[in-house]
This record gives sequence, structure tokens and C-alpha cells, in this order.
Amino acid sequence: MAHRPVQGGLPLMITALATAALSGCGFIEGPNAGRPIDGRGSRDRRPVLFVTAEQMARDYAASRQAADVKYRGKYLQVAGVVDRVRTNSLGERSVALVGFTENRSDDPVVKEIRCIFLPTHDDRTLDLTRGQEVKIVGRCEGEGTSIDIEIVDCELEEVGPDPSITVTAEQLTRAYAQSKEQADQKYSGRQLVIEGVLVELRGEGEGRPEVVLAGHDEQSARPLRVVAAYPSDQRGAFARLSKGQKIKIKGECSGRHDDEVSVSFAVLVRK
Repeated sequence: MAHRPVQGGLPLMITALATAALSGCGFIEGPNAGRPIDGRGSRDRRPVLFVTAEQMARDYAASRQAADVKYRGKYLQVAGVVDRVRTNSLGERSVALVGFTENRSDDPVVKEIRCIFLPTHDDRTLDLTRGQEVKIVGRCEGEGTSIDIEIVDCELEEVGPDPSITVTAEQLTRAYAQSKEQADQKYSGRQLVIEGVLVELRGEGEGRPEVVLAGHDEQSARPLRVVAAYPSDQRGAFARLSKGQKIKIKGECSGRHDDEVSVSFAVLVRK
């Protein structure tokens, strides 16, 4: 008895083999469908959308559902201004970008873009300054447990000029001793890189963590000094310092208060 050949048998087999080969060789489904993945299984990181942090935050404030459709699961390039750099208990470093503040009379809503960096790229974030413009590429995860919008697997793509002013603790305290008004015009509200000699670490237990730098008049009965408050995630870095050591810190100057020139959001500057 003659056997009829199965129609399309060879083409179907070739198609099936080709499909299996492609799926094994790195093509994915979803927002990045058709884009190859590397040998380690990571998605092609080319952004499919370009957006500012402010616009993205506004979109989420207007409609979380619509914003998820537009952004979630996609690789984006996000342009924005650095608000702060944080390190969590697991050592993961994130950069918060200024987003959008919805001014409500009863309860203002502040939405920021929280960018969590790949371990191989997070060292570059240590040198970022509040107010610095950046462009970051990563995958949007939508709103997290807080109201912040999360971008994960981030890399720094572009970094703008550092807006900070470099000054010594002696120069800063002398300027405030001579004229608080003139010093405020130059330094208050600005990001400073301050070099000075460590006098004291405060709040090493549960108090507010602060580092104190020697001023210009250390021989006086009540010397004017730089007192810089730093985030709790920086405790480990500051705990390794020794009294009398010359260090550099970066933070925001908030002017003179009694015998102190106050600085907030301080971090250690790498040599």
C-alpha cells in the first residue's frame, strides 16, 4: 500500500527546530520581544522610551494604571536631577531623582524616581551631588511599597557638571564669623565639598549622627565649627574615621546656628 507523505512535514519540522533554536539562543517575550539577550540571560538594555523624571512622576500622579501601561516592564532612559543617594541594609545603592510635588492643602504628595543600581555600576553614584543632572537607563517596576516610582538594574549613562563649591572648614567658618549675611549669599542652600580636621563624631549610638570639623578659631573658648549631619546609612563609613584625621565631606549648607555652621545630607568624599 502506498503511503501518502505528510503534507508540509519537512517544512514543519524545520520551523519547529528553528523556533526551538531561537528560543534557546536568546529571544524574549514581552516589552522587549524580539530583542536578543546575552549569554547570562540579561535583556537587551537599549531604552524603548526617553522621559524626564518630572514627566514620569506627573504621569503616575495622574493615573497609576495608565502610567503602568506606558512604562512598567520597559527599559527607559530617565533624565533628571539628583535629590539624594542612599544605601540600604543589603548594601544596594539607589539614587532618588526629583520628581513632582502635588500641592494639596491638606497633604502634599511628593513623588520621586528611585533608581536602584546594578552592583557593577553603583560605585559611580558615590560621586553624585544633590542638584546634579543625570541620565539613567533602567527597567521600570512602577510604584513600590512607598509612593516612589522604582527603576531597577540601573546604569549611569550621562552625568552633568558637579554644582558643588569646594571650600575648607576654616574658610567656611571664617566667612560666617565675618558676615553671616554675605556668607549665606555665597554658601547657604548650596552643595559644598568641605575639607577639614575631624574633631568629634556625635550620635554614634541612637542619636542624630553628626561629624564635627575644626574651624578657623580653635584656640577660642567657643570655636565656630562645621557640624554636618549625615544619613544613617553612612554610619559605617564615618565610624571608621579617627579624631584628628583630615577628611572631605559633601553636603548642603544650611547657614550658621550659634557656634555651628550646619551642613545636612553629608557623605564622605573619596580621595
